[in-house]
Amino acid sequence: MAGIYVKDRTGGGATVVPNRFIDQFLPEASGEFVKVYLFLLRHASREGELSLSRMAEGLCDTEKNVHYALKYWERMGLLALEYASDGSLKGIGLLEPGEAPAAKEAAAAAQPEKKKDLADLQSDEEFLQLLYLTERYTGAPLSPQDADMLANLYGNLGMSAELLEYLVEYCVSGGNKSMRYIEKVALSWHKRGIASVKQAREENAIGGKHTYAVLRAFGITGRSAAPAERDMIDRWLKDYRLPVEVVLEACDRTMRNIHKPNFAYADKILQEWKKAGVRDRADVERIEEKRRDEKKAPAKRTAEKRPNRFHNFQQRDYDYDELVKQINGF
Repeated sequence: MAGIYVKDRTGGGATVVPNRFIDQFLPEASGEFVKVYLFLLRHASREGELSLSRMAEGLCDTEKNVHYALKYWERMGLLALEYASDGSLKGIGLLEPGEAPAAKEAAAAAQPEKKKDLADLQSDEEFLQLLYLTERYTGAPLSPQDADMLANLYGNLGMSAELLEYLVEYCVSGGNKSMRYIEKVALSWHKRGIASVKQAREENAIGGKHTYAVLRAFGITGRSAAPAERDMIDRWLKDYRLPVEVVLEACDRTMRNIHKPNFAYADKILQEWKKAGVRDRADVERIEEKRRDEKKAPAKRTAEKRPNRFHNFQQRDYDYDELVKQINGF
């Protein structure tokens, strides 16, 4: 395929975008967030005032969305935001990736870690927007318990608003609007170290494909895997390191043996195969053939030892001629 050439005929200035931003942050950031960051780079060289309203006007967006994007880049370590006493934004500092403001580090070191609750997040615009979007996705108002649950995921487990928004969208698109289900999936992701939307998408693209294959093998359709089921499938594929073809074979045997989907039953089969060193379907057949031979051997030995009906007759020590004389009386 021929290359695509781009020529600059504008004769204007240029905005330099750090390569590290393109390599590390661009792939997983939303387009709206990238627009805000590029806008900041464009205006950083002017060293002038740049208000939220001006940014929103320049990007044809709302101030709330622009601030949401700024908070995202602050969390990524690319910006340092300064606030006035009234809570309004008064300064934006561009940072090298990984750099942290000294004042922020000092404050974090001085303050003991405090568990956040819903009341602590009432002024957090990212979290408030997460609550709003969650209600839009699920189509129902959030109860105080639901909001507390999201506050714990966001404030204490450190799951970003962007990741939680993707999580809610992912669950709802799979037909699950229950907040209890959403919480279980969130905790499962946190346990597996999924901390970004990119990781979640990769997990769903790879693991999800195998998950649906397992559900189909069990005859389960019309729903996604429950968190406990997904954890079990991950154990088979990652901890046991068994190929998906072997996992599906265990599911098929489960259905043939007990005629219903049962993850615990399939797990016992796979544990035995793992101990036996199974790596593919051929190994499974080899083990099954060996087991059949072992079952046939004792039966063969038993058949050889068992006497037939003639050999089973116990011989008598009678004197036939003497017996005849006794019967005839001579």
